[in-house]
Amino acid sequence: MLLLVLVLVWVAEGQWHRKWEIASSNGYVLLLSLFFIWHVVGLTYTKDISSGLFELEKKISLLLFPLILGTATIQRRGITIKVIWSFVTACLIAATVCLVGGFYRFRKGIPPGGSVYGGHDATLEFRKAHTQISAIWDYITYTELTVPIKIHPTYFSIYVLFCLIFLFYTLRKSYQSYGQLDWQKIGLVLLLLCFSCFLFLLSSRIAIVLYALCLVSMPVVIFYKRLNKVRLVALIFVLILLTTILVAQIPVIKHRFLSDLEMFTKGFETGNPGTGMYQRLYIWQSSVTLIEINPLTGAGTGDAQLALNEEYARKCLELAGLNAHNQFLQTAIMLGIPAMLLLIALFVVPFILAVRNRDIIYAYFLLIFFVANLTEAMLQRHKGIVFYALLNTLLFFYKYDSKTKELK
Repeated sequence: MLLLVLVLVWVAEGQWHRKWEIASSNGYVLLLSLFFIWHVVGLTYTKDISSGLFELEKKISLLLFPLILGTATIQRRGITIKVIWSFVTACLIAATVCLVGGFYRFRKGIPPGGSVYGGHDATLEFRKAHTQISAIWDYITYTELTVPIKIHPTYFSIYVLFCLIFLFYTLRKSYQSYGQLDWQKIGLVLLLLCFSCFLFLLSSRIAIVLYALCLVSMPVVIFYKRLNKVRLVALIFVLILLTTILVAQIPVIKHRFLSDLEMFTKGFETGNPGTGMYQRLYIWQSSVTLIEINPLTGAGTGDAQLALNEEYARKCLELAGLNAHNQFLQTAIMLGIPAMLLLIALFVVPFILAVRNRDIIYAYFLLIFFVANLTEAMLQRHKGIVFYALLNTLLFFYKYDSKTKELK
């Protein structure tokens, strides 16, 4: 509904000649528009028109946000930071609601869901291996933690990770501004600690891997020229040590990582149900098979899931309804390898631009979303599409506007 309001305001502005001038002179707007148009073309040869139209409805944000925010008469530099701070605030409120909801259900004795740890079999496997742990973990970790807000832990983890990057960058700016009050720096540090702890409770493996990657790289990127090298190495060591302790102390994280390690060391043919990676390997094998059948055009905008379900059935896999769990494979199944390459370009081109201009927040935003798409089809749900479309647009136009003078 808010997107519709945004469209109406944009239409009411008028100045269509100038808007076309701005849009046509900005290659990135054209690139994002092309990705959506490709989905429209894919609708012409799809069998399931209804699913295809729903796919277009979901992905309309990928077209509208760059087009509207890229050509509107707003001052993007002023609005971007405000939007990000409101996003951080919303995530903090949501995290609080999740924790309060978890403790409330625990105190009231409300039984948790039957698939607390990523599926019924995985939950049984976890409880069999951890008979002595407190029942509170069933309420404040992984899928059960996010029950009050109805967001999958992986998506919420990516939100929280972006908040951490923004807060760390803001702390760095505060570090440079010696005139700022100390309580502001203390507040930023407390927020960093709170979000970090909550990220581990969410127990998303890909998010924790990304968190560790950011812990190692961000101090180097931000403080390399400001801190003594010995202190910098010590800082990185302490951060990694704290991360390791958290992984070891939270049972569900430890179990999920050890399950993956066991699967890769003993082979996934052992049938270990305690890890989602076991399913992903079969899903990815099926996805590659489908891509080989239609490498150039794909199955069509609305037929990707239908093709996957048929392939699962052919291989006698009980995975019906699950997407490719990799956005690049999902796009290739749907629209072919050329569309997948275009999607990769939508990450690589602005990332190179951000690195060259030392645009830390935007570079890390693209990095975490790109890596998240390796194990999740993030652009198949509104929770991933709108997050990417809105923040990607604002962060891009914050520094890299069109060659046309900004409208006043």
